[in-house]
Amino acid sequence: MQSSFSQQLRQEFFTLIQKQNAHEALPLLVSLLAAFRIQGREVYFSSQNQDFINYLAQALDQVYHIQVEVNLSKTRSSLYLDDLATARRLRAELEQFAQTGQVYLSANLGQDERRNNVVVILASLFLAAGSLASPRDFYHLEFSLQRSLAQSFFQQVFKDLQLNFKELRHQGYYVLYTKDGQTVSDFLLYSGANQVLLSFEALRVEKEMLNQVNRVVNCDSANAQRLADSSARQRRAILSLKACGEYAKLPDKLKNVAQLRLKYPELSLAELGQALDPPLGKSGVNHRMQKLLDLAESLDPDLKV
Repeated sequence: MQSSFSQQLRQEFFTLIQKQNAHEALPLLVSLLAAFRIQGREVYFSSQNQDFINYLAQALDQVYHIQVEVNLSKTRSSLYLDDLATARRLRAELEQFAQTGQVYLSANLGQDERRNNVVVILASLFLAAGSLASPRDFYHLEFSLQRSLAQSFFQQVFKDLQLNFKELRHQGYYVLYTKDGQTVSDFLLYSGANQVLLSFEALRVEKEMLNQVNRVVNCDSANAQRLADSSARQRRAILSLKACGEYAKLPDKLKNVAQLRLKYPELSLAELGQALDPPLGKSGVNHRMQKLLDLAESLDPDLKV
């Protein structure tokens, strides 16, 4: 499923934004706060999604009557302007949004309006600054943000949605991230990315099943190794008793267990007990085997049984 997960999610999110909020201010404000780089008189933003670059350029024109230079590329597209007054204006807009933008998630809004706002905010945030690893590899959803204002604002959004994201500073970015599969799944659910959510959950279930199988196999392998080691120690002790002549002096109940162990090295203690006549429980077999081990060790401490 690799056109990558991030690319598929961007495509689905861009479709959602177009349906929910065509050329209105909210996607532009989220992108401004999260990822627009404003330095002096220069404003710059880039994305792997050409359609999103065009969308933001049109939104800047419609909302603020600002025209920007658009450069489109197959790998990464960008928009750019060089104007001090406009840069100051956009910086003021993003700072104002950081202070008041939580109104878009107010409980006073109608349920549908708030849900639509959540979709637009999360989708725009991902398009502007997000990346998602394939769950085939590991769970990792990350947002690399331009400013601390953005980290604080979107962390509060996540907390309102009960999404647990961690924070760090990395290579000049303010990062919000999660490595928890359930948190990634919940983010996709709240953001309305149903197609990617279904694919994500299918791979997540597959991965969890494989992990469970591996745990069982590893546990079985460990148990088999312990059984083999234990059986080898027991057989070594029995052969030592035979070599020194002590075996012939053993009572029949110990001889019977010893004979079965030499004949069936692969059996567990419980299985050995079932092979006795009459059958004996695991604890009874273990008690007799321990007597053999103790006797062999007392005669030859180098056995270390």
